[in-house]
Amino acid sequence: MADRSDLKAELERKKQRLAQIREEKKRKEDERKKKESEMLQRAENVSEDSDLDRKRRETEALLQSIGISPEPPLVFYNAKEKKLHLTQQSVVLYEGFP
Repeated sequence: MADRSDLKAELERKKQRLAQIREEKKRKEDERKKKESEMLQRAENVSEDSDLDRKRRETEALLQSIGISPEPPLVFYNAKEKKLHLTQQSVVLYEGFP
């Protein structure tokens, strides 16, 4: 009889251990999915920036191919202040205007 109760106790320990292993596996899988989604989100943000840079370079190359040199803007918009600002270059051009 003691042999049978030992087997039952061992079976219960194994069931508990299996439940712990399953919980740990589920927790790790959830963490992996969370990290994966964060990495994907970061990659999307980076690709948007690099896509914009790529388009800018392509546009500058196209303009140069037809003889237009890329120049810095004469005016820029400050979103925080919600104002347009003149660059130093635009001030010089304006002073020379008749």
